[in-house]
Amino acid sequence: MRGTVVRRLLPVVLAALVLPGCTADPVPPTPPPAEEAPSPLPVTPGVAPPPGATGAPVVGTSTLPPVPVGEDAPFGDTPVVVTAQQVEPVQIEARGPGEVAGPGVRVTVRAENRGADPVDLAGLVVNATYGDAVPASQSSTDPAAPLTGALAPGASAEGVYVFQVPDGAGGPVVIEVGYSGSSNVVLIRT
Repeated sequence: MRGTVVRRLLPVVLAALVLPGCTADPVPPTPPPAEEAPSPLPVTPGVAPPPGATGAPVVGTSTLPPVPVGEDAPFGDTPVVVTAQQVEPVQIEARGPGEVAGPGVRVTVRAENRGADPVDLAGLVVNATYGDAVPASQSSTDPAAPLTGALAPGASAEGVYVFQVPDGAGGPVVIEVGYSGSSNVVLIRT
């Protein structure tokens, strides 16, 4: 009888030992531990570098006092001088995706190179604000024709910039001109 019990229990015991490894939901293997990234620079807490060891200081941008329309606005640290020759109202027409029709201003900017080397006008950035320093959206629709190309020594060129400014915005329109060769921003106030 004892042999019969062992024969009957043997298949059950073997199934209990073998079948758990044959399930449909295998346990995923444990991934190997991730390696720690090496520290890129040695850090010594509480120790400041000696004076001058960090190189030249980074120069910030300075905003120069505003000048009126029609007056030269020199950057002071570059031979480029800009003048907003005209700021006049214009009705903007939407001609492409994302453009908005409505009132605005047309700003004619003259850039002059008073230096001995050519200057790249691609580094010239013109923005505008109105009212209480509200940024005006620039429009690329006609008559916009921004300054581009190289400006030879002693030469000048004109560009036209169009900005959306609502009717009755109140306050002045201020033209902000920056140049990549300068740490200054010039302001031209209407």
